[in-house]
Amino acid sequence: MECRLCHNSEANQTGSHLLSAFLVKSMIGERDNETGFLITKKPELDYRQNKMATPIKEDNILCRGCEQRLSFLESYISNEFTEKLNISKYSANFPITINDSSITYKTCLNVNQNAFSLFIYSVIWRASISSNDLFRPFKLPIRIEENISNMLDNLLPIYSDFKVKTKLKIWLKYIEKFQKDYIWYPFAIITNSEYKTQTNSRNMVFIHPVYQKPFHFLFNEYLILFFESAELFLEDDYFNLKNMHFELDEIVNIDKPLKIGYFSQLEWNKVLDVPKYALVKQKVKEIKQFCSKNFYDIYGRMPVETELKSEVLRYLDSQKT
Repeated sequence: MECRLCHNSEANQTGSHLLSAFLVKSMIGERDNETGFLITKKPELDYRQNKMATPIKEDNILCRGCEQRLSFLESYISNEFTEKLNISKYSANFPITINDSSITYKTCLNVNQNAFSLFIYSVIWRASISSNDLFRPFKLPIRIEENISNMLDNLLPIYSDFKVKTKLKIWLKYIEKFQKDYIWYPFAIITNSEYKTQTNSRNMVFIHPVYQKPFHFLFNEYLILFFESAELFLEDDYFNLKNMHFELDEIVNIDKPLKIGYFSQLEWNKVLDVPKYALVKQKVKEIKQFCSKNFYDIYGRMPVETELKSEVLRYLDSQKT
């Protein structure tokens, strides 16, 4: 099988992170000691089983070289964004704009906008090409997937002689030089302003499988809205963001510098509640269907309401540890 990125080498890399490890570290823990749980449409799946990082890792989609090229990009984002964004001694690099009538945001003065965009695109692209249960329902339109793949392959640093040799400053100048040769997609990224006190285990990885105007992603402590064009309106609004009454164009990243929006803990909880309640509703429906089928297989008829309730309670009791 050939590498899904360069299409030149064998896809011989195992354990590729579909989501960068530092994106989910605060939610599932340190590498090789993670705690992660997967909820799917399969009622027979024991969702209490610790899957560690398995749902966000996949074998044989990249070659070792492209894995290293992506790691180069991820290291830059981790060093200049993730590890500094909310650290007080770097606050001058991330001035905050507080809007009483709209959204509060930070401007990321020292983070290269194009490099950060490539990072966001790379995560979304990896989710789109994955065959893992967590990501399988999601698929970018082919035109976007191919364009992102082309951008990444052409703009990521070159790998040769078993390593990436390009110096960071030279690479950043390179992508600035050729940025006009590619289509760059607008996106907004929002996080929780009270990250220090939040319970990270409440966060999740969630991608809406249908909505595309914009595409909706929850990657742990980051909400990402990804737009195909510069028409920046919420035709699809899964997280009910219109009710929060903020100006989206204040934080959509098209031109420099990079901006990141901040929700209060209350607003962030409202975002998390939308997929959480949807998952609970879906899970209850699937358990009822599962129990109804089992009842039919035994008794040759569908259960009445009281019988179904008893079957569901019996099933839930059997799932207790």
